[in-house]
Amino acid sequence: MLQLDAEAATEEYLSSDAHYTFTETLAETRGKRNPRVYNSCLLTVTRWDDGSLHPYLKPVAMESHDFTVDGYALAVCNELRQALTGLVEEE
Repeated sequence: MLQLDAEAATEEYLSSDAHYTFTETLAETRGKRNPRVYNSCLLTVTRWDDGSLHPYLKPVAMESHDFTVDGYALAVCNELRQALTGLVEEE
């Protein structure tokens, strides 16, 4: 926020003698809207306001010499099963 100082705020406030003060203000932020309910190496799960769960995959490091598609898919499957255990009511 840039504010004209009160003592310089006269009829001639556009003169070169005007003095301004800069004050940094912080924007008001809302609370965290979609909290993480699970965070692991390969994925995170968030709960939206409507109660639904949303899984998100983290970036994959495919340049690793031991990376395989089957190994990655199995690891994601295992983490997803672990994340959903206890978060989803079983019928």
